[in-house]
Parts: sequence; C-alpha cells; structure tokens
Amino acid sequence: MKRLIALAILPMIVAACQRPGKELVRAPLPPGAPDAAVILADLAAHDAAVQSFRGPCSVTLESPDLAGKQVLHKSSVYFLRPDKLHVTGRKYGSTVMRLTSVGGEFLIEFPSEKEYYYRFEGERVESVAFSVSPSDIAREMFFPEPWATLDGAQTRLSTYDAASQSARFEVFEADGRHIRRVVTVQGPPWVLVRNERLDHAGRAVSVTTLSDYRRFDGVYMPTTVEAVFPLDATSMTLSFREIRTNTPIEDAWFDIDARARELRILLDKTADRPQQGKY
Repeated sequence: MKRLIALAILPMIVAACQRPGKELVRAPLPPGAPDAAVILADLAAHDAAVQSFRGPCSVTLESPDLAGKQVLHKSSVYFLRPDKLHVTGRKYGSTVMRLTSVGGEFLIEFPSEKEYYYRFEGERVESVAFSVSPSDIAREMFFPEPWATLDGAQTRLSTYDAASQSARFEVFEADGRHIRRVVTVQGPPWVLVRNERLDHAGRAVSVTTLSDYRRFDGVYMPTTVEAVFPLDATSMTLSFREIRTNTPIEDAWFDIDARARELRILLDKTADRPQQGKY
C-alpha cells in the first residue's frame, strides 16, 4: 500500500500535469448542443458551493504492487479547500492507513506496521520541475479545473447526446493546440461524470468516473468516485455512504506536527527525499 500511494499514483499525476496533451483538431459544435459557457457556469457554481466535505466511505485499492484487491471498510475522508485532506482507512475494524495532507506536505501512516512515510514538499519525479501531494489527487478527483476562469478559447464541445443529456468537451492548453483533459458532463444542471487527464501522446494517464449523484446539504455530490491509472494498472475507488458539505471540520484532522508529536517522530522539513521510518 505504501508503494501504491507514495510511489505509483503521485508520480503519474505529476507527469500528466507537466506534459501537454494531444493536438487539438477543431470541429463545428454538434447540432442542438448546449452552450459551452452554460456548462462551465454550472461546473463553476457547483465547485463554489462546496468549500469542504466529509463522510464515511469504503476505499478500494487495486495495483500490481498489492496482493489482490484491498477493501478498507468503514473508512473516512475529510477535505477542506483548497488543499487539506485527511483519510483514515480501516479494515476489519482496525485502522490500517492514515493519511494527512496539507498543501505539498503529507504524512502517511501504517499503524499495523508501525511505519510512516513523510514528504515536506510533495512527491517529486526526475526531470519534473514541481511536486504533487495527495491533496492534489483529491482535487483531480473532485475539482480538476478552475472552471470559472476557462472560456471558449480553452474549451471545445465535441459531442452531445440529447437522449442521455450528456455532453463531451475538451480542455486544452493556452496554445490552443494540445488537449490536456477530456470531460463528460450530464445535466442540466451540468455535473462531471467522467474526467480524463492526457499525456503528451494523447494517452489517458488518469481516468476518473463520478456516479451515483445525490443531494447533500443542497449540493449534488457523487457517492462513487473511481480513479483509474491505466499506465500503471492501478485504481482507487471511494464509495461514500453519506457526505456532509460545508460543515465545520476540526483543524486537528490536518495537524501533521501534532500527529508527529503523538507518534514521537521527528519530521525533517528540509530533506530532498521522502522520509520513512518506524515509530
């Protein structure tokens, strides 16, 4: 599990964010399709309405590095925008993984093994100029783009199906030639149902599927979110039983330093490489 979270998923998201997507070929908008500006406005309004969420869920992990599918029942997720994430993974009533991430800093604990993995500035990959943390993965799954800042010069509606009320559009780089993301939405009001991040060759580096939308606290939220990383044959699925939005979340959930003191470990906030150890 340590290899899955710290060494497999994070570098792939970094690489996807670093490279431009495949070349964009413009085409006329399909007949009867909604205005792309309306779709973007709905997505932006949805994201603006969610400043935090929390809820009990099951976490399912699959990877070549794991001995079969791992299902962590009765787990919990806490996310506070813009960049605070806490996940507690439980199996058979015991906590087997605890992850706390604030910005680029994160601490992953494995209580049954008395091991931890710490990174001060996110995960880095050779030749990549910046880092990424688990909070970045959470944003990729739930808030992948700043929809309010996108316009017609950065998006293109490509298909529309009136029967299912679904549309597909591309988000591309500032040069207007390379696609970085392919998004499928359903509405109205328009919500994300599929989100593909592309690499420089046009391959899907990560594919997120959002389904089983329900209204919580006046906001539609997906109760099943599956993130697949095809190039690594790795996947992670969150299945929420309930989601609370915009409710107070105690700062203690995101206090990495306090957690380190509780574990009696000293975190090195200057190291160039990830810090691992026993407690």
